[in-house]
Amino acid sequence: MNENDITNPPENVTLFGQELTNLFRKGKDAWNAWVEEHPDADIGFDGAYLAYKTNESIISFVGFTFPKGYIAFAKAHFICSHSNAHSVDFSGVDFTQSTVDFSGMNIPDNNLIFKGAKFGSQNINFANSILGSVNFVDAVFSSGNIAFTNCTFNSGQNNTKAHLNFTRTQINAGDFRLEGSKGTLDGMNFTDATFGEGDISFINNELALNKLDFTRTWFNKGHFKIDFNMQGRFIRYIDFTRAIFDTGDISLAAIKLDEADHHTLPINLIFSQTKFGDGNVSFDHLTFGRKETCFTDCKFGSGYVSFKEVCFQTEIMDFSTTNFGNKEVDFSKTEWESIDVKFDNAIFGEGNVNFSGARFKSGAVSFVDTNFGDGDVNFSSSQFGEKTTFINKNSKNDNQQKSINFSKAIFGTGDIDFSDCKLTETDLNFNETRFNEGHVNFSQLTIKEGNLLFNKATFTKGDIDFTDLVVTYADPDSSLDPIVNFAETQFGDGLVNFKGIRWENCNVSFEKTTFGEGPVNFKLAQITKGNVSFVKTRFAKGDVTFVAAEFDGAVIDFAKATFDTGNIDFSKALLGTKHLNFTGTQFGDGNVKFNQSKLEQEQLSLKGAVFKAGAIDFSNTTIAATTVDFEGTSFGDEEVNFSDTTWTSKTINFKQATFGNGYINFNNSDFGDGEVNFNHTDFGEGNLDFIKCDFGGNKLDFSHSRALEGRVNFSGSHINSAEVD
Repeated sequence: MNENDITNPPENVTLFGQELTNLFRKGKDAWNAWVEEHPDADIGFDGAYLAYKTNESIISFVGFTFPKGYIAFAKAHFICSHSNAHSVDFSGVDFTQSTVDFSGMNIPDNNLIFKGAKFGSQNINFANSILGSVNFVDAVFSSGNIAFTNCTFNSGQNNTKAHLNFTRTQINAGDFRLEGSKGTLDGMNFTDATFGEGDISFINNELALNKLDFTRTWFNKGHFKIDFNMQGRFIRYIDFTRAIFDTGDISLAAIKLDEADHHTLPINLIFSQTKFGDGNVSFDHLTFGRKETCFTDCKFGSGYVSFKEVCFQTEIMDFSTTNFGNKEVDFSKTEWESIDVKFDNAIFGEGNVNFSGARFKSGAVSFVDTNFGDGDVNFSSSQFGEKTTFINKNSKNDNQQKSINFSKAIFGTGDIDFSDCKLTETDLNFNETRFNEGHVNFSQLTIKEGNLLFNKATFTKGDIDFTDLVVTYADPDSSLDPIVNFAETQFGDGLVNFKGIRWENCNVSFEKTTFGEGPVNFKLAQITKGNVSFVKTRFAKGDVTFVAAEFDGAVIDFAKATFDTGNIDFSKALLGTKHLNFTGTQFGDGNVKFNQSKLEQEQLSLKGAVFKAGAIDFSNTTIAATTVDFEGTSFGDEEVNFSDTTWTSKTINFKQATFGNGYINFNNSDFGDGEVNFNHTDFGEGNLDFIKCDFGGNKLDFSHSRALEGRVNFSGSHINSAEVD
């Protein structure tokens, strides 16, 4: 819109000046009679001074008829004789046939009323006016543009608060602009207003505005834009409750004044039950105020949604049940200073979801039952609870940890990235969460004094990366629930990578967990001073590696775990616990390697374990358990290699163990001073070598054992037992 379209009146003004003033003072009947005689006349109030009569508080144009020509109120002055507020009233006036210019009006102490007025296809211009309150309740604008550019509000001598009221106003087709204006407004009200295809713009203003109300406002195809470069002034409160947007873009983004100015002054925004259309929506760089700000039950359309570098200072930040549409949603580098952040039951569509670099400083963060759709989900480099102690206000226990809660959330087919996140005194909860086909990245995630919870979570096809994930606790308690909990988790068919994890003072559970067909990697993993449970865990077809892993807690328990066809590698591992338990473990058809490992615990049990088709390698292993129990263990038909093994145990028990038809190699093993029991052991059909072994204990028992067809060789061995059976 060009505001100069109507500010220069034509030369043939029919009625103006004193003659116009005199006609107005005669009242509406005389006025309307004149207009009836001159239906196409131009009228010029521009520069006129209309004074209120003594004791009157209103200059009224109600019931006045205006001709079809040019109607100029430009630079009109309305003068009151005393300090009370006065009104200039155009209620119900029909300007649909006229071209009206209100630019440059000077009525700071007055109410300007256009209640129920009607405007036609011409532009309506209030540019450069000095105004108090303006009322357009129930007004109708046909197709013309509306401009409040470079206006000054409430700058008069009285202290009344100015308002702009567009309640139920219909702006059918034209643009609406409030730009470059300054001063003070208590409120602007667009409740139940309707905008058409034109753009709506609130930019480059220096206004101090208390409240901007768009409750139930219907925005059509036009673009909507508010900037918040307020140069020290600000909008306190904006309400879009139940507003409806159509296809236009929406921007409530802040403009940075310079690189040091990260955000605007705080703004309180309400978007409860708002419906956004197919345009893009941007809140970039805004600061949300400390009162409640919510997006509950909102629905975004098919446009992009951006909260990039937003600062949330609200006591409650609620996106519960919000539907974010089908395009990208960007919360990157956001700062969350609120007590509670809720995305419970929120729905994300097919676009990517980006929380990279976000900083959650305090309060509970909840994504319960959130549906993340099919886009990538990125929480890389985000931080939770930095330098803060968190209390969950909803907990009956005031000392309960704060939780970043994704329990029962649903992720789509896109990739998911939580890499390099940092949490302090905060639980990260993915219990019963469903991950879909995308890759999942938790690499270099750090949790201090918090729990990592994936109980009953489900993964499908994508790779899962937990490399270098750190969980540290200062004071463990073995009686407490697991700090790291993957119990009953179902992993998919991609790579599951725990390489280089460091979990200190943590109880860890993979009990009844199911791994898929992809490889499982715990290489260089470190779990210290905590119990580790793989009880009844099922490993499928992929290779499983614990190469050079270090477990130094109380119990490592693989009891009744099941391995399938993949190779199993504990080579060079340091398993220094009180109890290393493989009782009843079912090893599959892959090779099993413990070579060069150190098993240093009070009790090592493979009692009743079953090895199937793969080769078994304990060569060059140090077994320092007080008690070593292979009783009833079943070894398969491939080679079983205990060569160069060092045993420093009091009891080494292979009673009733069963070996298959492969080669059995104990060559160069040092059994130390412990009792060695092969009573009722079945060595199968393969060769059995104890060449150059050292039996230094007081008992060596091979009674009732048997070797069927293979060679048995003890050449070069040293047997120093007091009792040999």
